[in-house]
Amino acid sequence: MAATATATESATATAAASTPIMTSPAKPQTTSKPRKVRRDRLKELVVGYPKLAEKMKIYPTVAIFRRFNALNARNLLYIQSELSHYENELKKLELLDSQSDVGLRDLFATDGWMLFY
Repeated sequence: MAATATATESATATAAASTPIMTSPAKPQTTSKPRKVRRDRLKELVVGYPKLAEKMKIYPTVAIFRRFNALNARNLLYIQSELSHYENELKKLELLDSQSDVGLRDLFATDGWMLFY
């Protein structure tokens, strides 16, 4: 019985050795070290925004910006209000055109191509 177990273990080991092991492809390593040329470029730049922008390019983790969420929301509200005003003006003009006897204005609301004639 010991010979049978040894033969089975041997067959299992042979099968395992012939089966290729699946591995994930190697990921390219990214280096966070800047190139020397870029460091020299920093010395040439004026202190202030030009130098800060170049540093943000070299070290992206330094690039932190404010989102201006309240300002963006306020701008969207103003634009929305302006568009609502224009929408009401357009409705008035469409009504006037539909009741007009001048030219083809009564067709403007139903056929966009009529606007070009």
